[in-house]
This record gives sequence, C-alpha cells and structure tokens, in this order.
Amino acid sequence: ISANEGETVDARVTVMGVNGAFSAAAIDVVAGMGSTVNLSVVVDSPDAPQDATGFTGTTVRVVAGFDAKVNIRRMQTLDAGFSDIDDMGFVTADRARIAVSQTVLGGNRTFTGLASDLRGSESRIDIDLHYLGHGEQSHDFNYVVRHHGTKTECDIQASGVLSGRSQKTLRGTIDLIRGCKGAQGNERETVLLVDKGVVEHNGYHFANSVNKPGYSLYVEYASDEVLDISAEGDAADTCVFDIVALVDYAFSAI
Repeated sequence: ISANEGETVDARVTVMGVNGAFSAAAIDVVAGMGSTVNLSVVVDSPDAPQDATGFTGTTVRVVAGFDAKVNIRRMQTLDAGFSDIDDMGFVTADRARIAVSQTVLGGNRTFTGLASDLRGSESRIDIDLHYLGHGEQSHDFNYVVRHHGTKTECDIQASGVLSGRSQKTLRGTIDLIRGCKGAQGNERETVLLVDKGVVEHNGYHFANSVNKPGYSLYVEYASDEVLDISAEGDAADTCVFDIVALVDYAFSAI
C-alpha cells in the first residue's frame, strides 16, 4: 500500500480462517509526505465448521514519511479453535502520526507483537487495545516503543474483560533513548476480572528515562474492589512488576 505526497488511501484486508490450514497476509505500507493511509484488517472464520481448528496471522510493516498519518484498525473475531498472530512494525519520520486500534475477541490462543521506532522529531504513536477473554482463552500482548527523535510521544491504552479460566499476559516497554529531548511516554490498562480462575500477568518497563515518566495499572473486580498501582519519577525509570500475587490476595478477600 503506497500513498504519494498529499494523497489519501483507504484499504481493507480480510483474512479468513480455514479448518486445518494457516491463513496469513503480509502488508507493507509506505506513506509519503503529508499523506494519509487508513487500513482496516479483519480476521474472521465465518465459513469454518463449529469444531474447526487452524492458524491465522498478519504482519504489517509501516514507513511513515514527513507529516504523514497512518491509521490501522484490526478486528479479530475467530472461532474458538483458531490461533492468531498479529505482528506490526513502524518507523516514523518528522511529525508523522500513527494510530493503531486492536480488538481481540475470538480465538483460542492469540499472540500480539508491536514494535515502533519513533525516529523523526515530533512524531507520535497512539495504541488502543480492547480484548475479551473467556473459557480457556489465552492472550499474549507485547509492545515496544523506542523514542529516538526529540519531542516524540507515545500513548498505550488497554482495556479488557477476563472470565472463566482465561489467561492474559501484557508486556509494555517504552525506551527513551539518549538524545530524545522532550520525549514522553504513557501506558494505562483497565481490566475487569469476572471469575477466580482468571490468570493475569502484567509488566511495564521504562528505560533510559530523560523526562521522569510514570506508569499505572488499574484493575477493577466484579466485587467492586479496585487494584491501582502507579509510579512516577525515579521509581518509574526502570520498573517491572508482576501482579499475580496481588490478584490472588484481592480474590482471597472476595
């Protein structure tokens, strides 16, 4: 997918899950100066039998030029017997804007990986994740954003609901590279845990901080209890946390 200078391009890619098969799509996006690319990716298995099993996957590589805008929406609604891989990578020039919206509803096992290199000054990426876990579902999310350019920004927002014996792992890394003066990064997750069988792991990491970043995690339980963890300044410069023990403690009081 290529957008010339000042051009607007809309594209849609659909990946269909097939019983006993692997269905995949590889998408390259080059957005020229001042252009806009709107990409919609749909992963579904509407024609698969009820007991179907299979694999689906998409990989998206994006180069966003000066003042370009790239908007990506990925919707995954697979049947329960499918495994899905979602892979994205981004490189930005000066003043480029990236917006990613991911919705994960189906599948048995899902793996989401996103890496972004904010090389141009004043470039920005916004990531918005929505997920649903139920039954024996397992979701794995990994996000890495590296700030090379000055005054670059990133914002990662995740929200989801987990029930049954579903599992979710989310890892986020915001790397503020030396020289990225004025760069800012932010992450926040809100989770509703419905059942005791839910297993949740979270880890956020900030490296080479130059602007005293912060991290936060907010968990809301069906019992109306709330778990809120946050850190700012030096405490958030390099921090990795695992809240499984805290979740167990919260459940013990229900």
